[in-house]
Amino acid sequence: MYLTMKKQSCVDPLLISAVLLLLLLATDCVVRAQTGSYFPITNIKDPYLQEVGQFAVKEYNRESRGELRFAKVLNGEEQVVAGYSYKLVLAAENGSVTTNYEAVVWEDPQQVTHLVSLNHVIDN
Repeated sequence: MYLTMKKQSCVDPLLISAVLLLLLLATDCVVRAQTGSYFPITNIKDPYLQEVGQFAVKEYNRESRGELRFAKVLNGEEQVVAGYSYKLVLAAENGSVTTNYEAVVWEDPQQVTHLVSLNHVIDN
């Protein structure tokens, strides 16, 4: 009588552990690289970003008693911090003149939105 033995694949548990550790470290490095860095916003027409731009102008007017009227967000970058930070270039009208401004808006982890700054963009 012959006994047949099944061929067992023997993968070293140490090798599996090392591969998993490398994958974990690589993922952590990618997440750390994304946190804190500004990245271009690809869909500038996103309605939420337009709302962020409107908020910036409205809050600026409230704080400074200004009379700017939001036109649109032209471009921007976002940053993952404790919440999200948006650096937007937006167009706003002051009377009959349309001017570009850079707005920095921070949305905290509780999703409360704060205007950090709104400044006239100086053309070069």
